Amino acid sequence: AKEAAEALVNDPDNAGVDAIAAAEEALKKAIDTIVINYSNSTGDEVPPIGKIYTGYAGALTIDEETADETINGASKIRIVLDCAPDVAYNEYADMIELETIISGTKINQNYRGVGDGTVGEKDISIELALDTPIKTGDSVSVTAATYSWSNAADYVFAITKLEYLDADGKVLKTVSGANDTEKLDSFNEAVANAKSLIASSKYTEESVKALEEAVAKADALLTESNGRPLPSKMSVIEEEIAKAIEVLVELPKGNISGTVVTPNANDEVTVTVATADGAEVAKATSANGEYTVSDLEDGEYVITFAAEGYVTRSYKATVAGGDITLEAEIHIVGDINGDGTITTVDVGLANAHAKGTQTLEEYDFEVAEVSGDDMITTVDVGIINSTAKGA
Repeated sequence: AKEAAEALVNDPDNAGVDAIAAAEEALKKAIDTIVINYSNSTGDEVPPIGKIYTGYAGALTIDEETADETINGASKIRIVLDCAPDVAYNEYADMIELETIISGTKINQNYRGVGDGTVGEKDISIELALDTPIKTGDSVSVTAATYSWSNAADYVFAITKLEYLDADGKVLKTVSGANDTEKLDSFNEAVANAKSLIASSKYTEESVKALEEAVAKADALLTESNGRPLPSKMSVIEEEIAKAIEVLVELPKGNISGTVVTPNANDEVTVTVATADGAEVAKATSANGEYTVSDLEDGEYVITFAAEGYVTRSYKATVAGGDITLEAEIHIVGDINGDGTITTVDVGLANAHAKGTQTLEEYDFEVAEVSGDDMITTVDVGIINSTAKGA
């Protein structure tokens, strides 16, 4: 159409009104029937929809869907195929059988090869006229098979494209091995997200069953189709995944609360909750000695209490839903017995440890070790003694 229009431009003497109008109409019609090339941007070869093997063992489902408005009114189906490298589409046998089922009505057609029978020939088109045009809501199934070329090394034909055409030959919809790359990406992303949700262990065992079943179907579909499932089959499973996600029920979250004992209940204490590997998940500040940390998932936690002038203290707790009460107590630096003041009692405890007559352990050790050298010596005793005397 473009070449014909250019010819008129280059030959204005013959470019009458009627000829120009006809050329313009031809261009518009040609544009309407353009089929997008869905080859990827890297220029890789577009994979086929699938391959047909001999003896009907390899009957291929080319498309299977419920018709929507995009193919409403389709009265022809055209498939495009490539011959295998050792196969020719010749005129001596019924080479391929195309079967279409429209809402239960079956149409079969055998196609005999044509042409010179070039081995490995590509872009061969065959068409099937439908007795009744497809309507929105019809179930549509298109399969192809062959008995020919039983001696083929591998497959016989590769189906590269299927087109739904209206009565005027306009292409209404194209199905190819590449035109659903975006759909396949979406499908794979949905499957990966579903697997992530399952692995998170955030949901009840009962509610996650449907999602596990949908993921199993998705994996089976990808396996049986060598990673190139039909769009319609992807849509069905992707919808199952979406519905299964909607009904997921989160496991009940846990809460940790309690009282932080300090000499002065008004002292501001920061409460930090971390996982066993040290990842912080929550933080709170106590008010009048009371604290609450909410919405914790099941697991092991380390809860740390810190305040200015106090020795930081950590406790361990296991959350398994519900409420946990954890009472905590932190001491002023040097206040070993935790009575709120540093006295000669604390000096005596530190001195006994320094002399080896008594051992301070864990939190008591941390409170008494005031010099920062990770040992309790006469240096620590002297510092605590000075504090006790008010020096």
